[in-house]
Amino acid sequence: MTKRLRALEAFLLVMSTAVMPLTPALAQSKPDPKVVKECETISNKYDAITYSLIKGLPLDVPNRDVAQRELFKLDASPNILIECGYIDAKTWKSIKSDYSKVITSANQTLSNIVSKYKILPEKTITCMSKGLKKEVTSTNPKCPKGFKKLY
Repeated sequence: MTKRLRALEAFLLVMSTAVMPLTPALAQSKPDPKVVKECETISNKYDAITYSLIKGLPLDVPNRDVAQRELFKLDASPNILIECGYIDAKTWKSIKSDYSKVITSANQTLSNIVSKYKILPEKTITCMSKGLKKEVTSTNPKCPKGFKKLY
């Protein structure tokens, strides 16, 4: 699966650099709004939040380095996104399905890494009991016995 993903990414990289103008003088033609909208819709499906969550893990998270190495090895990074404003309609038709597959595959890779290493965002709640405040930070925080959730 990773070979196929890399092949699709290479194809998209070549196509995106081929359609991007080299000078501002070549960028005079206006992009097709329909193409830009479709391209941005697919690009917005990329799970950038999960990517940044894995990439920015704190040092004390178990398996932090292993998860980050796997992320970089599988190359599910945002560099797979293409510049939507420079694609003409003919080129877009030829790469649309491949681009959608690459984004879907990258999101699947990200979710696999999260489920494998149990990387979940932490939440903090404040609990109170008899004038004593206590903050609880966890992926699924719950107040200790005798405390009630404040906010």
